[in-house]
Amino acid sequence: MNGFSLRARIVALAVALVAFAVVATGAATYVALERSLGAQLDDQLRDLVNRPGLPICANEGMRPEAVRAFAAAVVTPDGRVRQFDCGPTPRLAQELDLDRDQGGFLLAGPDGPVTMETSTGDFRVVTVRSDRGLLAVGVSTADVEATLSRLLGLEVIIGALAVVGTGVLGAAGVRLGMRPLDRVTRTARTVAAELGPDGRGLANRVPDADPRTEVGQLAEAVNTMLGAVEREYAARYESEQRLRRFLADASHELRTPLTSLRGYAELVRMRGGLDPDASDSLRRIEAEGKRMGGLVDDLLTLARSDRGVAVERTAVDVAAVVDDAAAGVRAAHPTRLIEVADGGPLPVLGDRDQLLQVVTNVLSNAAVHATADRPIRVTAGREGDQVVVRVADGGPGLPPEQAAQVFERFWRADAARTRVRGGSGLGLSIVQALVSDHGGAVSFESDVAAGTTVTVRLPAAPVPVPA
Repeated sequence: MNGFSLRARIVALAVALVAFAVVATGAATYVALERSLGAQLDDQLRDLVNRPGLPICANEGMRPEAVRAFAAAVVTPDGRVRQFDCGPTPRLAQELDLDRDQGGFLLAGPDGPVTMETSTGDFRVVTVRSDRGLLAVGVSTADVEATLSRLLGLEVIIGALAVVGTGVLGAAGVRLGMRPLDRVTRTARTVAAELGPDGRGLANRVPDADPRTEVGQLAEAVNTMLGAVEREYAARYESEQRLRRFLADASHELRTPLTSLRGYAELVRMRGGLDPDASDSLRRIEAEGKRMGGLVDDLLTLARSDRGVAVERTAVDVAAVVDDAAAGVRAAHPTRLIEVADGGPLPVLGDRDQLLQVVTNVLSNAAVHATADRPIRVTAGREGDQVVVRVADGGPGLPPEQAAQVFERFWRADAARTRVRGGSGLGLSIVQALVSDHGGAVSFESDVAAGTTVTVRLPAAPVPVPA
């Protein structure tokens, strides 16, 4: 029953209860009537036995409509039952065919009435000893059996109608009673379909129902829950917006002092006259300032993406972007072998600098974290109405539980991604944000032994790339 709906289970339960009640009532009625008619038949049999001058002739004072087949018959010493036709010359009217066990039973003279099967039907039979010998007095059970058969037929018809009626009316009643529950379901689905990061869709409410009913109480509880979730969503969204504004403002304000810091450090170092330790300290200051500047730029990129800044749409050749990104990563990592295969031109509509940052981030991620002495392969081509760029390294990759978190901001794997090897944990987050701004999608597939493949899909442009 777990695979059926609540409606089906309620209707099935109602039908089962009605069917049980019909069967139980019918069986009780049948048994009671059978016993009552049997008692009446035995009373009739006793009346015949107690009648003065019990006849043994077929036409001797017996009404055919009152007693069928025989009223009294002689039981012969060999166990046969014979009835005579008393006329001017008595003759055998009929002889009832009994098997040897039945004949022996009658000869033993049973005390009470018994049911016996004969060639002319079933009878309730009792034996009586008289001056004319052992007599068998029998009454046919045909009328009783006919009455019970008619009762059984009526019970089957009435029971079937009751069960079918219960199923039809129960289904209609349950459907009508479940309408408020359907409204709760529709509201929940509408909220799930319209729910946005800002809580859009939580304003939907379940129409009011009678609070005295269970479904009405459920609707009230769902509305209360939606109201509480809406308030929490609004508070969280406002908090996130304030945090994003803070990150954007802080990142923007940090760019100028960081640039000045790097410039002054480089200027002092270029003047010379410093001992080796001071020169090394200035070099480290420049390197850390450069790293902080990159982090600030990444935060600004994410902040602009979160604010939904529109991307400048121009025709860009992804094949050329891939070649430029590969050349830049080769220069930064001269020991890594990067193989590029593209089927350009591959036009898309978007911002060339942002697309270059996407491919560069993915390639840099592979160059830094893939330690196997195998080449990094970059393929770009068109698949249907999409331009697809794949970057595959030789590993080691990430286990599934870590691969599911690579697009989270500031996330780094425990072993493979450390500060010693660089990275702020924003590279793939920026990739996902920029690709989404371009209407595309990015996926990350990784295997510990085989390595990692990052796939970027962008909508292909319907226009060619200008020369």
